[in-house]
Amino acid sequence: MHLRWLLRKQVASKKEEEKPVVGYVEIFKKKMEENEDLIYGMALFFECINLLHKGHPIVETYRKQFRNIIRSGRELLDRASKLLFDYEKATASIQELETFDFDFLKNYPDAEENRIRAVVFSETYEKLFPDRPREKEFSDEEILLILEEAVKRFSRINREKKN
Repeated sequence: MHLRWLLRKQVASKKEEEKPVVGYVEIFKKKMEENEDLIYGMALFFECINLLHKGHPIVETYRKQFRNIIRSGRELLDRASKLLFDYEKATASIQELETFDFDFLKNYPDAEENRIRAVVFSETYEKLFPDRPREKEFSDEEILLILEEAVKRFSRINREKKN
């Protein structure tokens, strides 16, 4: 019995050593990109709220909330970048990459709804402006175009949920 246990442990250990490390690094980088998109989607959502409710006190409340969410996302990406840098310099392990928690929205109210909003707005932006640099300012018309298309997507999502 003891010999079988040792053999199983050796086989398991050997399989652990053979993990495709490059795959985990690529997955980590992909998660970083996805989080960048989530952060950008949240910023777009706020831009739409800001335009729709210009001059209304509710905008300031949303501004604080979304500023905090976006700051949390940026801080998470900074930590992820540092971890990846440390891994590439051999001062962090692959296990640290595997267990890194990318969910910066979990500590905020309506986390799943915000995630859906962020994805919809980010994907809508990519669909409407595929070659546009993200740092370029939007006109009010462009914001309304993004909002209009996002509303269509939300309608489809809601219909699919009902079916």
